[in-house]
Amino acid sequence: MHEVIFQNFIDYIRRSDNKCVVPQQRRDPFNISIVNNNGVIGFLVEKRVMPLDTFFPIDIFFFVIRKLIEAPNNELLRGDAMNYAIGQPGLEVDTVEAIVAIEFYNAAIDDFIPRRISVIANILVRSGACEHGKGTLRLRNFNTPSKNLPPENLDLIDNTNPQKTTPPKSKNILNQRISSSNEVEEKSVPDYLIKNGTRILNMPPQNINLITRKYRNERFMNFPIMQKFYNYFPDLEYNSIQRKEVSELFRKKKYYLGFITAMIWGGINASRPKKENEFETIDFYRVLKQDQARIEKIIFKVKQLLVKGQYENCFNYLNSEGKIDGVGHAYYTKLMYFIGYNDRRIKLKPLIFDKWTSNAYLALLIDTGQDEKIQKFYTGRIDKKNKTVSLRKNVSKAYYSFITDMDSWATELGISSSRLEEFIFGMSLKTCKSGSNPRRELWKIILRHIDKG
Repeated sequence: MHEVIFQNFIDYIRRSDNKCVVPQQRRDPFNISIVNNNGVIGFLVEKRVMPLDTFFPIDIFFFVIRKLIEAPNNELLRGDAMNYAIGQPGLEVDTVEAIVAIEFYNAAIDDFIPRRISVIANILVRSGACEHGKGTLRLRNFNTPSKNLPPENLDLIDNTNPQKTTPPKSKNILNQRISSSNEVEEKSVPDYLIKNGTRILNMPPQNINLITRKYRNERFMNFPIMQKFYNYFPDLEYNSIQRKEVSELFRKKKYYLGFITAMIWGGINASRPKKENEFETIDFYRVLKQDQARIEKIIFKVKQLLVKGQYENCFNYLNSEGKIDGVGHAYYTKLMYFIGYNDRRIKLKPLIFDKWTSNAYLALLIDTGQDEKIQKFYTGRIDKKNKTVSLRKNVSKAYYSFITDMDSWATELGISSSRLEEFIFGMSLKTCKSGSNPRRELWKIILRHIDKG
């Protein structure tokens, strides 16, 4: 019955000038049409809804219906691809988002995937085959037909209600541009990100360099935590540490080991003393000298502030009372990132704000015409040799603006903010000299802006 309902919906669109408006729960409705994409029939969705992937094969929808028929109570969790990888709590392998990605997009366990559930669920609900639950998608009970159903499906479900309906007009207001030469509207998503949509979708997991021998310095190895670290990661000579492995330590509440691992993963200085020939002034040595109980106390406080949504307070706490010797904001945002990564209570995910993502954020603000934020957070001074930009003293506010903008852009693109941050971070300029390295591309945006200045 439900598959028949969906087929009727497809036929209805074809007879309606190949157009249909799909309502959403919290956003403006979007338009769809049916197209043939290299021999595959599917829905073409407005670019403002799915900028990186506008084509949805029709087979996906019949597949989801079949899975719902097989599911207990004909209901499945939607899945949250914005914040989790496949297999993590929040995006379990039996969620709609995950099963579609695995079946149709060659995704696997631990992969981050674009958010497709909103489009899939809303089209299925519009067709009349399904309905929204609380965090779920379920088959419709045909005793309660929807007013949004196409006429044919209304007749099929309830022949006492054969009236004809016409799709409501879409507001179609997101991402509109003002074309007047005298006025430019602030864009919701940077053009740079939209143009690189395919690269972001197909980007392999970030691969930080292998852990170098400098961390095996005898003085470091005198600390028990370093023995524990190398026991936990025994093959570092051949395999680099992945983000998911660091986050897993925090999920397992191995907080101190997680902290040390996050610092090493991020490449904290382990060889250059702040004072000549004074080993004790090396950043990593200063970190290891910190009391473990104090570090864990700081981590608990950071988690508490993030759960409460107090991101600026958290940033300022780590810069004052919770200051860790040898760690600047580029590294304590790494700590914030890994603490928030797996915690479902932390809705707005902290991100890493270092030299490269700070550069990238400036470039993306330029690309979206957000001059007020540029003036508010950046001094305008740049170091062309070292490719760095200068932030003002209100770094905590810049950081909060960064994670909220990144979350907004990622949502519009249908990906997680973490994946977006990985992309704009780019690759080492020493190992990747290509002009397509995001570090180089985003730096060019900054230079063009300065030259126009």
